[in-house]
Amino acid sequence: MRANPHLRVRRRCRPWEALLAAVTEQLIEFERAVAIQRRLIARLGPRCPHSGLRDLPGPEVIAAQAPAWLASIDLAPKRAIALRRCALEVAAGRVDLDAHDVRRLLAISEIGAWTVEILGLYGQGRMDVVPAGDLGFLKLVGRIRTGNPRARVEEPEVREFFEPYGEWKGLAGEYLRAAYASGLAGDVSSARRRPGPAPRRAGTRWSAPVPRSAAA
Repeated sequence: MRANPHLRVRRRCRPWEALLAAVTEQLIEFERAVAIQRRLIARLGPRCPHSGLRDLPGPEVIAAQAPAWLASIDLAPKRAIALRRCALEVAAGRVDLDAHDVRRLLAISEIGAWTVEILGLYGQGRMDVVPAGDLGFLKLVGRIRTGNPRARVEEPEVREFFEPYGEWKGLAGEYLRAAYASGLAGDVSSARRRPGPAPRRAGTRWSAPVPRSAAA
């Protein structure tokens, strides 16, 4: 913290953007998820009349799409259905993404703890949550706990690791990532996510999110 006192969690401008990103990033490589997000922006996103750039489409737009169309841009069929159902709930006002009640989201198939924790941390600014199922944390906590650079732990062990940080779990997670990325915690070559097939975990977020306004 002394070395990087200004580190903050990189927030999305709107909670919906964080939820859309979380659903598209489930169980696939981050780079592939970014490509899906860019296709959504290019084909459905509103265009700024001044800059010509497009933004992420809102929930009403996603709710109007057929799951088959969403699958056609490389979103897994189950994730396509889940994304549309999330959009329907938000567009209809049954889910308020500015509130912390995510029970209706968790009732949707394919939406689990990792997804709503990504929403809470990056979309709602909740520092008291950490996406414990994140592949990066499974590896990093495994290395810290065992000293083995190839070790991984299970999600409950990640939650136990961050429990002492209380209402600042999310920020503690960002400092842990930054420490390993900068080499402050030693060699992390085998602890970082690399391109390639990702293990079937709750989520595989590691890199920074795609910029809010991406060129069409």
